[in-house]
Amino acid sequence: MADPKTINQLTDIGSALVDSDEIEVQRSGQTTTKKSLLSRIKTYILGSATIGGSAAGDIPTNSSTGTFTNKRFTTPKLNEDVAIARTATDLNACGNLTTARVLVSDANGRVSVSGTTTTEVGMLSGISGNIETRLTSLESSTYNPLNQTFTYGYGFSTEALQTTLERTQAQILTDLGLSTSSYVIDPTSIIAHLWRVNEGIYQNIVLAAGAEDCNFTTQTINSQLQMNTFKLTDLTAEKQYNLTLTLKVLAKAGV
Repeated sequence: MADPKTINQLTDIGSALVDSDEIEVQRSGQTTTKKSLLSRIKTYILGSATIGGSAAGDIPTNSSTGTFTNKRFTTPKLNEDVAIARTATDLNACGNLTTARVLVSDANGRVSVSGTTTTEVGMLSGISGNIETRLTSLESSTYNPLNQTFTYGYGFSTEALQTTLERTQAQILTDLGLSTSSYVIDPTSIIAHLWRVNEGIYQNIVLAAGAEDCNFTTQTINSQLQMNTFKLTDLTAEKQYNLTLTLKVLAKAGV
């Protein structure tokens, strides 16, 4: 090797080193020195890799802001020993989302916005149980057929020679959406109105014997008086009618 004092006395090269520059080299165990191109040092350190190259084995470089451009990382880790398993498409789905919307998982398992706003979700604040269960409970507690007055409407047309019409208690309860196994009609509550309809004009019929009239029969079951059959009589054949009953119901005895 050259004497260090001699090297210190040399003039600086005055420019950047290049691959073709030469240095003195002494192999281990040998006493003679030889020259070598600087390019061999790069090959010794980097192998076949190129700094800033894009081929396999090359060493990527970043920009002045520390940004890697067009570089692909496979299962990278950020601040912990857990690999990121999602793709760029998955991560990009998290950007440019519509503001103030509830996020959901779409058919591909990626984040997407729903049609529900954060304001609408905020209306659920304070809910402590299943909403449907609570609404059902509220409905059952506020609606009780025994406390209601029902209006039953039945439109019909009489056929040739038809002068009567009957509606049973079961038919009326079913039409009102009430269970025939739970309720009966209170015969003391029934108020009847009959209308004859002619070309869209409703004429109120005064129910009386000898003209259009009505009556109903009752029955007693389990010591409970209840309506049996409602009957209209002396109707005019081939006419259109509308029957209206106002009534209340009772809890069926023996149930």
